[in-house]
Amino acid sequence: MNRLKNVCNKFNFDGLEKIAITLTTSLFISLICIGTGCARTVTEKTPIIYASVTISFRSPIDTLKYNYYLMLRHTTATSGTNPILLIPPIPSEYSPTPGFPFNDDNEFINSHKTVDDELGLNFYYTSYFDTWSDYFIYNDNGLTLYKSNALVFDSTTTQNAIYDISYDSGATAAVSSFDPENESYNLTITFPTDRLSNAASRLFFAAATSLKIETDTSGTGYSQDILKDNSAILDISSAYNVTNQIIGNPYVQISGSADIIGLEASTF
Repeated sequence: MNRLKNVCNKFNFDGLEKIAITLTTSLFISLICIGTGCARTVTEKTPIIYASVTISFRSPIDTLKYNYYLMLRHTTATSGTNPILLIPPIPSEYSPTPGFPFNDDNEFINSHKTVDDELGLNFYYTSYFDTWSDYFIYNDNGLTLYKSNALVFDSTTTQNAIYDISYDSGATAAVSSFDPENESYNLTITFPTDRLSNAASRLFFAAATSLKIETDTSGTGYSQDILKDNSAILDISSAYNVTNQIIGNPYVQISGSADIIGLEASTF
């Protein structure tokens, strides 16, 4: 009987001792939290804003014959009244683009050669490419993003290869069948804006097409059509569901697969 009491007394003492230690520890931790703060810090991630640009044509898109371009430029105080300049389609001129292979024996390229520019390529950088910050090209090889990694492509460039870099753009291209509402065939390019050269708050955008030549294995073609509007600016700062639309006039002198009749950009 005495042995049983001793066991019970020891159990009660040990149990009370453990409870006391637990309470003391909890009180100590509580005091630390009051003094230093134990709330969990939650870091909010900056939301990624996507842009979606739809380019509309009179006829179905044909990537075997044509290159399709989406040009972009971040807005700055010095963008001026012509934020994006494009190689004109009339008269149709050879249309190299930054980083993309081209035929250095082409007559248009050769006509721009100088002592300081043996390839004749710098003419295009000083006349057009230094008004672009990024551009997409869509053809039979898929969708590719070329970046300046600056506000614009460098106007002093004489070697195209310096921009021939592969990027994970996170972009997709979708080709639709006939759209009866707009009476058009559409190419929609969707991309996360944080993958572009700069974290811009606004973007100028424009579209172009070129006709590939069978004898030119580089894939570069001749300018066919362009569509832009200097007043069309896509706000990507924070607002979602912002839409800008540019309407083009049909150009029946060229194939409907290269004729740009509409350009619409939105964010989400």
